[in-house]
Amino acid sequence: MRKSYKPWRPAESFLFPPSPRDWLPDGHLAYFILDLFEQFDLSAIHEVLQDRDTRGEQPFSPRLMVALLLYWYCTGVGNLAPDATYLPPMLESTMQALGGVPRSFTADAGYWSAQNAELLEETGVEPYIATSRELHGLMAPATRAGPPPADLSAKERMEWRLATEEGRERRPKRRTANEPIFGQIKEARRFRRFSLRGLPKVRGEWDLIAVAHNVLKLYRATPR
Repeated sequence: MRKSYKPWRPAESFLFPPSPRDWLPDGHLAYFILDLFEQFDLSAIHEVLQDRDTRGEQPFSPRLMVALLLYWYCTGVGNLAPDATYLPPMLESTMQALGGVPRSFTADAGYWSAQNAELLEETGVEPYIATSRELHGLMAPATRAGPPPADLSAKERMEWRLATEEGRERRPKRRTANEPIFGQIKEARRFRRFSLRGLPKVRGEWDLIAVAHNVLKLYRATPR
């Protein structure tokens, strides 16, 4: 039977993100949960886990998982926020990098929300965000043409755009333009984890990986 877990050290510095005490302000909800958590009785969970198969590595302490669940219930979001929450700052950083407003914005269903669609429209960006998941290779032919009517809802306007010829062409390009990058970095470059500690250092390490990826692409694309 298993008789131990991986150590539960709330103040430990991890590879990413850094120690919570390095990036959370005093009085943060996470500290309150950590203090409150010592009063929880997890004996029922321990009894179930102790009878499980002992193959593999030590499991993480149930305290870690229950503390995360408690925090999620308190805040309404998980450890990793939904993709949709990242679209506004992503749009802002894109405009800063371009020095202007992009003509269009293409994203998968994880980024869909009526608020994101309206934000892009108000900014002057034509959005192409999938409103639901669609199996690869089963995309329906175009059934719409021209800009969507103004009296439609945000979702109806988006579905109208996606049903046009341009919308049908843009969605596959998003997969072929973006997804291979992650596969090449993880599989070809064998980069699967960060080596440094702390958010600034991790960002610097990722910048180096991105530079190496782009330099290699330029080298291979240069006629010799």
